[in-house]
Amino acid sequence: MLKLKSSESLAEKYRYDVFLSFSGEDTRKTFTDHLYTALKNEGLITFRDDEEIERGESIKSELENGIQQSRSWIVVFSKNYAFSSWCLDELVLILECSNNSKRFLLPIFYHVDPSDVRKQSGCVSEAIDYHEEKFRREVDETKRKNLMDKITRWRTNEGSQCSYESKVIQKIINILKDKVTCNTLSMTRHLVGIGPSVHDIGLWLRNGSDNVEVFALYGVGGVGKTTIAKYVYNMNFQLFEGGSFLENIREYSERSDGLVCLQRQLLSNISNRESPTIKNINDGMLKIKSALHHRKLLIVLDDVDEVEQLDAVFGMREWFHQGSKIIITTQNVHLLNAFEHCTRYAIKTLNSDDSLELFSLHAFQDSSPSECYIEHSERIIKLCQGLPLALKVLGASLRGKKLDVWRSAIEKLETIPHCKIQKILRISYDSLQDDHDRDLFLEIVCFFSGEAKSFVVGILDECGYYTLIGIDNLIDRCLLKTDKYGNLKMHQLVQSMGREIIRQQSPRDPGQRSRLWHCRDSLKVLKDETGTGAVEGLALDMNTTNAYPAELRTKAFFLMQKLRLLKLNNVRLSGGYKDFPKNLKWLCWHKYPLTSLPADFPLSSLVAIDMQSSKLQTFNQGNVLLGSLKFLNLSHCNGLVKTPDFATLCALEQLLLEDCARLIEIDESIGMAQGLVLINLKDCKLLKKLPENLCMLKLLETLIISGCSSLGMFPTDMRKMESLKTFHADGLNFGNSSDGIESCTNQNISWREFIWGLVSGPSTSPKLSLTSLPFNSITRLSLVHCNLQDSSFPKDFRVASSLEHLNLSQNPIRFLPDCFKGLEEIKRLELRNCNQLQTLEGLPKIESLAVTHCRLLEKIKAQCKTCSFPLHCEKLLEMDYGFKIAPIDEIDPELISNCGICDVESMKVIHIRLYNELTAAETRCSIQVISDSTPIIRHWAFHFHIYISGIYVCTL
Repeated sequence: MLKLKSSESLAEKYRYDVFLSFSGEDTRKTFTDHLYTALKNEGLITFRDDEEIERGESIKSELENGIQQSRSWIVVFSKNYAFSSWCLDELVLILECSNNSKRFLLPIFYHVDPSDVRKQSGCVSEAIDYHEEKFRREVDETKRKNLMDKITRWRTNEGSQCSYESKVIQKIINILKDKVTCNTLSMTRHLVGIGPSVHDIGLWLRNGSDNVEVFALYGVGGVGKTTIAKYVYNMNFQLFEGGSFLENIREYSERSDGLVCLQRQLLSNISNRESPTIKNINDGMLKIKSALHHRKLLIVLDDVDEVEQLDAVFGMREWFHQGSKIIITTQNVHLLNAFEHCTRYAIKTLNSDDSLELFSLHAFQDSSPSECYIEHSERIIKLCQGLPLALKVLGASLRGKKLDVWRSAIEKLETIPHCKIQKILRISYDSLQDDHDRDLFLEIVCFFSGEAKSFVVGILDECGYYTLIGIDNLIDRCLLKTDKYGNLKMHQLVQSMGREIIRQQSPRDPGQRSRLWHCRDSLKVLKDETGTGAVEGLALDMNTTNAYPAELRTKAFFLMQKLRLLKLNNVRLSGGYKDFPKNLKWLCWHKYPLTSLPADFPLSSLVAIDMQSSKLQTFNQGNVLLGSLKFLNLSHCNGLVKTPDFATLCALEQLLLEDCARLIEIDESIGMAQGLVLINLKDCKLLKKLPENLCMLKLLETLIISGCSSLGMFPTDMRKMESLKTFHADGLNFGNSSDGIESCTNQNISWREFIWGLVSGPSTSPKLSLTSLPFNSITRLSLVHCNLQDSSFPKDFRVASSLEHLNLSQNPIRFLPDCFKGLEEIKRLELRNCNQLQTLEGLPKIESLAVTHCRLLEKIKAQCKTCSFPLHCEKLLEMDYGFKIAPIDEIDPELISNCGICDVESMKVIHIRLYNELTAAETRCSIQVISDSTPIIRHWAFHFHIYISGIYVCTL
């Protein structure tokens, strides 16, 4: 996120409350001095030029900046004001700024008749005539013309402000205070990283629309919504005829008279008078309706959390005057769903650089930490994850503390969050509508952050939750979000907030808490065997502790009969499982130490089993029907030689056996697991074949067999698997799928190559045929490093128009096969490290193209929405919507002549060194012409660097 730099921020735009424009000769030591002193005494930041400098014909840059960065201006018209060209230049710029921004301008007529200014008569007329005569004597014609243009501007602007105002200084002060400070809100110090949001909202406020529009800022508590709204309000309320910032609406609404108080404040703000009398809510609505109708207003409603509050706002939209704007801040995105005419804007957390700066400003009162505190500061930055509230609170709390205190504080924060941060973040949790959503949040906080949404739904639905609607509610409250891969994510401090809620259930006795996630607490409960019926979930990762792996007994779980979620890593338990909790829904036991499951282990109620990297050799479930098991993950079990009997796994949806190095075959009973949607067999290098009954799986959507280098054949009817959407077969040898003389003649392969292929013997791995695959249904296809050549694709080979993602990287193809060119559109095409690839032509429309390290590639002709730089494509000479490189003698002579080049022959002998940033490649060649096929002709030229005899030559 960009910083709010002084040279480009909106804050710098209004550095001063008042700018004084005056004639120093007339009033510097008299009226203006008294006025300046009075303004300062009232706390108004005032710009006054005190420098006795020689003034030329143009306004000094410091004064110009002062005018532009002031909220208001006072112009003191005195007898000699108009005789100063400098003063008149100031006046012109002030009037331009006033017209553009509607800031306040107060003219004061000091011993001058206002009618002289309005009619340009008297002393004003004499002054303008004096300047005009002076400028006519200028010898330089250009300068004289510019000076006479000034005369025109002065005459035009001099009479545009002429209203009578009191010359009594105190009255002037009262007017200014009313105009400049009445609506200015107090701001927090050290604004960092809000620039982009302020800019975006500012554009909306200035869009020129006559409609009554609503803009909603949403995000997690403490992310800066209120700060940004205040800043935007301060910078823009001058554009409107009135405004009001109603803060903490949620808190006010909890009071019995809260809504009436808000109505009173709104009326007071927009009418610029003392708080009106309001009898009740209905009385307030009638008075508000009357006040809103006649003026263009800027209204901010901060911390809205109830639908009724928004209903009131949107119901009042028809009362507002044309062009009025309403800004809302909320943590509850769901409130906005019912209102389609509302612009939504998510406030993002700060990036690492802005986070470090904001934290340092509060901790060290500097933009960066002291050297000895850098490491500790970075730990806190990582903990805060860009949340401004946390950065400010923690920075302020550690200011002036010694290093050992910092270390202790950080260790505490990793377990117990700061109370101020906890209080703000907990607001969203407490606002959840029922215990169901609150409990669901706590389950995800402790065990499922980072997990796939579908996986979490499958488990927690079986635990009695309505998980899908619950997750939506958490997302609406900004407590949770999903990434582009469908995984559940939450801010680390939100997670800490939820875990602290659980810790507070029993601060001294962890065995009485509903969930145990911290290694220290879980280990203590299991060692001391102090678990109780309150425990519903437990996680223990021995890899994250330095504690000696003490002997733990299954007896420690005896009283935890409500235990549903168990997550262990590198844990060894001794004893029998007869009295182990019977209602387990999720068993995650990485590095399980035994070669088989105990016969008395309670499996019947399990929904998910994850035993990755275990010593299991067989998954022996005996005669137990695992009718609830949906997820089975035995990946990286290098001793596993046999898959389960799938006849007892009728509900199984996902089977993950990645990197099972000794697995040779898949049991044919897999056809009985009719609910299977995903099978991952990646890197099962000894697997020789897929079971024929695999084709019986009518719901199978994803099949991953990448790295199964011993696989020699596909099931006979595999082509009929019409449900298959995603197929990854990276590293398999598809070689020449269409062997024979027809292939040789159709693909222009020499007879020498063909005969050599027949007599050279078998390849190191068996060849598979593309014709066996169900291409009619596949939408995602990955065939990386599959030895695919031009001859590997039969002439009549076709793929379905539904194909969206295609990856053919690391294959020795020279051209994209015709079967893919026939597609109308494809979302993503990847061709990396295709060392024989020469041209890409006749391609379908592509949303995203990735071509890198294709060293023979010369031409890319494709319609792409986005295209990554073709890095290390050293011979690339032409790229659609990009560039074209050609020798100078191949270019149209008329074009060369238009470029001012006359002697082409003499340039042919010049050799250059051409470096292309787009390909990261350097070539030595004769003079080349780089042309651009994009509408912005010079866009690509910036990426080329030419050197002649070691000297850089500009390409523009």
